[in-house]
Formats: sequence, C-alpha cells, structure tokens
Amino acid sequence: MKNVASLLLLLILISSCGNKSELEKKPVSRNVIILLDLSDRILLENQIARDKSTINAIFQTYLNLIKDTIVAYDKEFNRISDKFSVRIAYQKNIPYDKQHFENILQFDFARKDANNAKFILQDFPKQLSTELDNLYNAAKFSDNSKDYHGADIWKFFSEDLDNLISDDDNSINYLFIITDGYLYFENYKENIKQTNRRPDMQFLSELRNKNWEEKFDKEDWGLIPLNKQFPNLKVCVLEIAPNDFWNEFDLLKKVWSKWLTEMGIDRNNIYFSKSENTEVTTSLVKKVLR
Repeated sequence: MKNVASLLLLLILISSCGNKSELEKKPVSRNVIILLDLSDRILLENQIARDKSTINAIFQTYLNLIKDTIVAYDKEFNRISDKFSVRIAYQKNIPYDKQHFENILQFDFARKDANNAKFILQDFPKQLSTELDNLYNAAKFSDNSKDYHGADIWKFFSEDLDNLISDDDNSINYLFIITDGYLYFENYKENIKQTNRRPDMQFLSELRNKNWEEKFDKEDWGLIPLNKQFPNLKVCVLEIAPNDFWNEFDLLKKVWSKWLTEMGIDRNNIYFSKSENTEVTTSLVKKVLR
C-alpha cells in the first residue's frame, strides 16, 4: 500500500512538472496573411459580400484561436507573437491608396503592451469591418470590366511575400488568397520565351479536353516559376469561380498546385475552395488554421 501511495505521489509530481513545462513554452506563433484580388471579379453578383464574409470567417476563426492561447497562457500577452495582415494584389491605375488600407488592416502582437492587446481584441474587429467596407467601395470604381487591370499575384509572390513571412521555428505562416483563380500577369509579357510556361492562363484553352492531365504533365504546361522557396507556408485559395467547362476546377487546381509546389510549398499544405456559402468556407478555414 505504501508503494502504491509513493507511486501515485511520483506521478502527480511528474504531471505537475510537465504542466509547468508546457506553460513555460512559447506558444506557436500564427502569421495570417489575406491577399485580395480586386480586379473585375468584384463586379460579379454578390461577390463583394462573399469576399467580406470569407475574410470575416478567416479573422473570427483566427481571433478565437488567439483567445484560446491567451486563456491557456494565463493572459501573459508577452508570450504571444501572432500577426494578421490584409494585402491587396497590385493593379495598374487604381483610384485608391493601396498602402493606406494595408497599413490599417493589420496587427502584430509583437508590441508587448496591454493597450496593443486591448486594441487587437476589442477595437480591431470593428476597424476591420469598417475599413473593408471602405476598401471595397473604393475598389469598385466602375461597372465596366474593361476599366480594371488584372491583379498581379505573381508580383506579390515575387516581391512582397518574403517580407511578410515569419521564418523562426516556432511560427506557422498562412496565406489565404481570395481570387477567382485566373491569373493574369500583364507586366511580364515582354519576357516570355517560346515554352509552355506562361505569365497568364491563356494556355487553358489547350487543355480543355479529356486528355488534359497527361498533356499538362508531358508537355510541361503551367505558369512561369519563381526562383523563391516558401517551405513554411500553408496556402488556401478561396472563392475560385471556374468557367463552365467540365474539367475547369480540376485544371485550375492543377496549375496552382504545380506553381506553388515549385516554390517549395508542401502539396499537403495547399487547399482550394470554389465560391461557396459561408458554412463551407468556415469549415475549410478551421481545417487549415487548426
């Protein structure tokens, strides 16, 4: 009986030490980036409402995870270093200040003070909602699709993403891209070589047939690759709106997957979703973030 009591006491001591050790650890830092394609796709019926609903689903899921971390670490905000930012893909001749919106649609827990934590938890959600309304009102400056230039997502990966990524071992980076799935890099046409790699997706017409997958792999179709590596990154492409061809969604996923994996992103960390209802989007976002 004495031996049993001693064993129980030892187990309790080990357990309490383990719990203390867990609390002393720095929590995983989540760096969430949302990239917006504000090209003529926002002219589609209800697209702006869907975009804002998708952004809200990402943010609310993320905010709940932050709150869980705060509770788990007994409100010790100095241990939390999560970051959140909304970025806008470059477009020519936009009539609004892109940098202004990016500056106010972000936060960083790295500022170790109670006022910053209070702002993030209480004030930023309201600011996000208000400024997204302002952004989309400014972004929809015409009802004519010809007045809009393409959203340069290639440029974002090439020039901006490096500066947004957290590369320490305790961080996980998430990139949510809200786009119709069709990339058009109009600034790079002069650099095209005569290959099946293109700066846009005009090659899709060559692949809308029953042997498309074999042709895609054998003839090396796809987007021009970038000399970049982002191994510590999860990518979720949301609000894809495939054209009315039988294999279009699978084809778009194939093109994106090839381009992303060539940048060192694990295929298991790449996710896609069509333009769907809020419940479907929220379910996928929770899967990605958790």
